[in-house]
Amino acid sequence: MTVLSTLVFKPANGRIADAIENLKTVEKLAIDSGATRAASSRVLTGPAVGNLQMRMFTEDLEHLGEVSNAMYASDVMATLNSNDSPPSELVNLIRSDVTHRSVEGATADGITVGSVVGLQVHPGMGEVLHARMVDMADAWVEVGAAQALVTASISGTAGPAMFLTTFFTNYADLGRATTDIRSTKPMQATRSSTSPSGTIMANFHMSRL
Repeated sequence: MTVLSTLVFKPANGRIADAIENLKTVEKLAIDSGATRAASSRVLTGPAVGNLQMRMFTEDLEHLGEVSNAMYASDVMATLNSNDSPPSELVNLIRSDVTHRSVEGATADGITVGSVVGLQVHPGMGEVLHARMVDMADAWVEVGAAQALVTASISGTAGPAMFLTTFFTNYADLGRATTDIRSTKPMQATRSSTSPSGTIMANFHMSRL
């Protein structure tokens, strides 16, 4: 089970440059502490526009515990935590299970922009929603996404939730894919469905830092 930990930070007014510098420091610390992969981004749209995020991948929850312990025991984290006027505030931490990768073995090289759609699972519809999201993830890759992930929340959400995260190498690919996805069978099925399996709780674009 690959675990994705998403740390969400809200920058203080006028401190965005410092907040990004701190975020990149935490990203490097995650890698130095043994995380499989880590990447930082800025939220571009939606109610949380301007927030910063750091995504950290670990092999499983045991590995996550080892990485987290190493991070919190580090001098770097001690320095960050001792700042009495931090440039950003940690406002959420979502841990989720990566249940599907549309492109096995793909790296984050060249990724500049992405999108996230999060849905609260309707009672008894978990398997249905997951199957639909897997189909949508694969459809996004078919129309130009470099990678698409489906994840299921472990903690950090108000209830059971699933996320579809897509990654693109540039805005041109994102633009073409956004148009072309409308004619795919999974999207047409989603739009015509009269039995929704989830309620959208998040839908935003993000840029890599």
